[in-house]
Amino acid sequence: MSADSAGMAGSASGSNVALSVDVGAASSGELSTGNGAELMPVPVDEDSNSTSESKTDDMPMDPLHPLGKAKKKGKRCSWCKRKTGLASTYVCRCGNTFCTVHRYAEAHACSHDYKAEGRHILQRNNPVVKAAKLPKI
Repeated sequence: MSADSAGMAGSASGSNVALSVDVGAASSGELSTGNGAELMPVPVDEDSNSTSESKTDDMPMDPLHPLGKAKKKGKRCSWCKRKTGLASTYVCRCGNTFCTVHRYAEAHACSHDYKAEGRHILQRNNPVVKAAKLPKI
């Protein structure tokens, strides 16, 4: 027995659980504990170790939040950066969030083309109707 396995055997015996592994049985997939119960071998994916490491590497570490949870930012006006509350938050058609002062398109120089959108809606809702030609009498 090596020093590592001796240390594990000492800690396992302290908890009244003895784990014995027979080299011949381990190669055939049979593992047993000292009390007669059999342990089933668990297949280990080699890719699972690399993906778990890459997931933790991809997350940026925030010094204020060591667990990796990012602090949820409150909504602010895209024009004046003022904090907006629940009832005073307005999302424009250009995709930005604004306060009560800058909620109108003229107040924040909106990039959305309301005129073209209105034309498109009218064309969609009012198709061109052509009657069949009537013969001249």
